[in-house]
Amino acid sequence: MADLSDPSEIRVYTDGCYDLVHYGHANSLRQAKQLGTYLVSGAHSEEQIKFHKGPPLSKEVERFDQLRAIRWVNEVMERAPYQITPEVLDKINCKFTVHGNDISPLAGGADCYSIVKDAKRYREVQRTEGVSTTELVERLLQESKAHHLASFNGEDIDVNNWKWVPELCTDANAIDPCVEVFYYRSAGLKKVISGIGPKPGQKICYTYGSFDLFHHGHVQFLKKAHQLGDYVIVGILNDQTVNSYKGGSYPILNILERLRSLVSCRYVDAAVIDVPYKLNGDILDFFKPDVVVHGVNLSEDFLEKDPYQLAKDRGILKILSSGSTLTSTDLMARIVENRVAYVERNKRKLKKGDAK
Repeated sequence: MADLSDPSEIRVYTDGCYDLVHYGHANSLRQAKQLGTYLVSGAHSEEQIKFHKGPPLSKEVERFDQLRAIRWVNEVMERAPYQITPEVLDKINCKFTVHGNDISPLAGGADCYSIVKDAKRYREVQRTEGVSTTELVERLLQESKAHHLASFNGEDIDVNNWKWVPELCTDANAIDPCVEVFYYRSAGLKKVISGIGPKPGQKICYTYGSFDLFHHGHVQFLKKAHQLGDYVIVGILNDQTVNSYKGGSYPILNILERLRSLVSCRYVDAAVIDVPYKLNGDILDFFKPDVVVHGVNLSEDFLEKDPYQLAKDRGILKILSSGSTLTSTDLMARIVENRVAYVERNKRKLKKGDAK
């Protein structure tokens, strides 16, 4: 049985479906970690999700890997029970479970956290407004561009407000800085969030792209990139640039939403907002990367024949295979293939106000 009196370590448990893992999930996990020192996150099985909510969009391995990549998660419990109990908390040595204030009921309508609530081993955090798996699926199906940002500036990035980015100057326990964020304009680069930065002698890796609907393929790519360098910097293209080559409602997440997803990933050390479509000397001379990484599945995204020519000329370009073939277009295809099921699922979710 868990020793609930030990103040040296507070193991916290949280769970969910984590379907189409997004920055709202990351924010919930960030808040959960702040309530303890070690976070165990449980992800339900595909069978459980189908029974209680309907068909999930993401495959099990995709959800599990993405959850492990979130910087505030210490441990992942795969195929966790849909209804957590004190007995399970004791088995994994967690003092209490945490969830957002958007409880997802069991198939019969009961509160799936009622048992731990009765045992006084439940804590609640604030859900992130404006994002849910349901909302993202609706954006895909409706082909709307209302969520795009026509313009913004560095002042839009509020380090103290999760509406833009999480409190990233320090980690969940206020120990060390973790992520830097820069804002690019033709006049140069401006740091808007300060982190520890690369240490002397560390190998710097730079990559850029849309990183829309941050998914398993992105995670695997960035994980491989981090194996090539000690410090990974990720550039993010603006909404208009992405839409010019993808069309429709793409990007499904606007540039600041995509930033929130990226900086929640443990394989990202710094992010640069609104980078140029064609890699230029401003970026390379400022960050001085040892290697520029280009993913094999991203080449179709670019309109110009070779936006990486400068990196080639400097002999620092490397084509990197993530080992995953998943793309944002693949996720869209899954929705189209199962359109009726997803539409009916989302109607039920919206009616219940459920966004777990």
